[in-house]
Amino acid sequence: MTITAPQQAPAAAPAVPSSAFRLSLGRVIRSEGIKLVSLRSPWISAALTIVISLGITTLMAISMRNYLSEMPVTGGGNAMIAQAVTMPLAFTALLVTITGSMLITGEYSTGMIRSTLTAAPDRLRSLFAKAIVLIGYTVLVSLVTSVLGVTLVSALFAGTDIALDFGDLAGAVLPYVYSAVYLVAAALLGLGFGYLLRSGAGAIAVAVGILFILPIVPQVLAMAPGMEWVAEAARYLPSNAGNALVQGSGDDVWQGALTLAVWVIAVLGLGAIALKNRDA
Repeated sequence: MTITAPQQAPAAAPAVPSSAFRLSLGRVIRSEGIKLVSLRSPWISAALTIVISLGITTLMAISMRNYLSEMPVTGGGNAMIAQAVTMPLAFTALLVTITGSMLITGEYSTGMIRSTLTAAPDRLRSLFAKAIVLIGYTVLVSLVTSVLGVTLVSALFAGTDIALDFGDLAGAVLPYVYSAVYLVAAALLGLGFGYLLRSGAGAIAVAVGILFILPIVPQVLAMAPGMEWVAEAARYLPSNAGNALVQGSGDDVWQGALTLAVWVIAVLGLGAIALKNRDA
């Protein structure tokens, strides 16, 4: 007679708290950060931004030093240094705008957007995460460029009366903070157009048109009789608002900042609507 030994029930697996796998904005931001640093294009864009900016800044500083005896020094050394360092902003704004648009259009072109939206099914969380990562990237690139630019210009102006004066902290620091704000706005516009158009070429074309071509049109139209209002309206274009923010003073600074904020909110808002309501 065979006796069958009683079988023990398998031990239950330890319970894993549901919070261990809960999707959070912090984890989506971490994921987006990993994607950003693993791509080559942001590194290339950062290198080009720094190199082009320093090149233009160097040429500007050399030109200013050569004609220093003939130029009236207005605003002190801080203003002169800031003028040279912020001169390349138009080019760097274009580069960060391209980076912002490619951050999302690259996913649409490769189909990776499906994985992104599977991981973040509410969709808007991935948009916020991309925006936060893009802001951090742009601020870092902008501040590194500004620090290197100020160091380089200060060395080129050595032996002259032009020097950085930290006694005027606002004049020594704020132009570079405002530059970072403008570049962040340009990058977020690129991101918003990328979500809206889903095409890298289309997003870049629209961004270039708004940042570079549209500001030229009012200058031509304003010459015609009765078209002076066009020049006034042009103040609310992103590039003109950015210039007012970086180079202006008083109310011009706040008007420029507010104008950029409205542009960013409007374009990102339209991009968010497109992301929420269209299929991947």
